[in-house]
Amino acid sequence: MSGNKTIIAISSAIGKGAIGIIRISGNLSKFIINNLVQKPFDIKNHIFYHKTLINKENNEFIDDVMLVFMASPKSYTGEDMAEIYCHNNIHIMTKILDLAYKYGASLARPGEFTERAFLNGKMDLASSEAVLDVINANSNFSLKFAQKNLQGSLTNLINNIKVKIIDKTSYMELIIDHEGILDIDYNDLKNFFINVKNEILDQIKLSNKTNKIAKGIKIALIGKPNVGKSSILNKILGEDRAIITDIPGTTRDIIESSIEYKDILFNIFDTAGIRNLTNKHENLIENLGIEKTKKSLKNFDYILFILDMSKSIDYLDLEIFNELKLLKSSNILIIANKSDVKSKNFDIKNIKIDTSNMFLNKNLIEISTKSDKNLDILLDKIIENLYDSDGNFLNETFMLNARHTEIFNKIIKNLDILISDIEKLEPMEILSMDSRIIINLLDDILGKNAITNDEILDNIFRKFCIGK
Repeated sequence: MSGNKTIIAISSAIGKGAIGIIRISGNLSKFIINNLVQKPFDIKNHIFYHKTLINKENNEFIDDVMLVFMASPKSYTGEDMAEIYCHNNIHIMTKILDLAYKYGASLARPGEFTERAFLNGKMDLASSEAVLDVINANSNFSLKFAQKNLQGSLTNLINNIKVKIIDKTSYMELIIDHEGILDIDYNDLKNFFINVKNEILDQIKLSNKTNKIAKGIKIALIGKPNVGKSSILNKILGEDRAIITDIPGTTRDIIESSIEYKDILFNIFDTAGIRNLTNKHENLIENLGIEKTKKSLKNFDYILFILDMSKSIDYLDLEIFNELKLLKSSNILIIANKSDVKSKNFDIKNIKIDTSNMFLNKNLIEISTKSDKNLDILLDKIIENLYDSDGNFLNETFMLNARHTEIFNKIIKNLDILISDIEKLEPMEILSMDSRIIINLLDDILGKNAITNDEILDNIFRKFCIGK
């Protein structure tokens, strides 16, 4: 709890830059500002001022700044707040902090400004957590969904479900109060809560998909040595990230690179070429790289299985194909590189692409890193699969963090208990109690029951940076 303590922190990133921002929140905000400026003045609300800051003990010039004061409750935290915009120099900002400490300010804890905003009713807990998601968003996709939560997407869903359950619970309790006069259809009641359960499960399914995309899609480039994995990686990235030679086995370890394409973050892994070495000790490092590739296959979201069209399909291609089949995954694209020098002996029929349910594509994608043929469609094919048949899911979902998911799992568990009690025709008092547990769990997501639980709040807000 904030009490009457006034907090201060640097809110801008530390480092070279034009502007540094210092944030103050608490009932001493106006007092501190007037003790920092050269000449005290009547500070008006939400007006920017150009002022000179000095150390009044020795008349030392600190900086020329812009500052603004925001009176409670019309501020981010809901308390009196002030922000100082100075030159972004750590020595200047440190001097301002040191002077503010002398006038009663304390250094803010990580996330304490947003925590105060929550405690003062400026935002619920789900929206507070979204602030951190916005800060940490690693792509336009993840930013878009963090902003949806910040604007109340998850809050609105919770409130809509809660209103329906409260309405049904109120009628159940009305029946208790008017026993023998009012009645309820147990079958209708059961169907109502089954529908609520299915609505939540659908949202969890959509959100899991959103979370997966937001974290970054992991793609592995798999194939025997010298099929062009490194060339494909470099073409996708538009830079020479991986070493390219004509010597098989150049890539001896997994190389990771990232690119944002159509707002989605793709983490692409150029793996060690899988091949059989005649002597297990002839190249220990390369053997280790190959084994690492095989063990890591199950950790990728998508795999690009690459063949070499300049040669015939051989036993090693088939060995890799059989290795991929063990994954029992359908998220594999089969690609043939070097279409510009296609051999007459290359025959895709040796790999039954059209009958295997492991491949996303039923027709071979022929590419060429030399001519850039079809390279632009590789990530598009994956995006098509991400959206799948529910291409409009972007408008219907949001991101869930681990805390939300844990609570939703409890809600599903308690809905199952309630539905079971309805089937047993338990007394309405029991059903009402079951229903109220679910309502309380919904409140937990928004933080309405967390105000007295400092451990929950500390765990959430300590992940924030200082100054936010």
